[in-house]
Amino acid sequence: MEPPTVLSIRPGRPSIGWRRGDGREILRALLSHGREQGAQKAYLVAAESNTAARSLYEQQGLTVSGRYHYRVRRPLPSVVSCG
Repeated sequence: MEPPTVLSIRPGRPSIGWRRGDGREILRALLSHGREQGAQKAYLVAAESNTAARSLYEQQGLTVSGRYHYRVRRPLPSVVSCG
């Protein structure tokens, strides 16, 4: 069994492809290809604030299966060393 494939798409500029159906067509093609290859599940990740992506996924019948958050280390304060 081959490992799962990971694909990350980040549009370069918001004006390209947004609200024209490009994302929907890409998603449909990827899901179709996955089914053809025997995939039974697909997992997508979108920031909760990315309402456009979440709406697209919901329109295609996908549902939220979990949530997570990044743990980000806060930068340490600047330290001045005096000798």
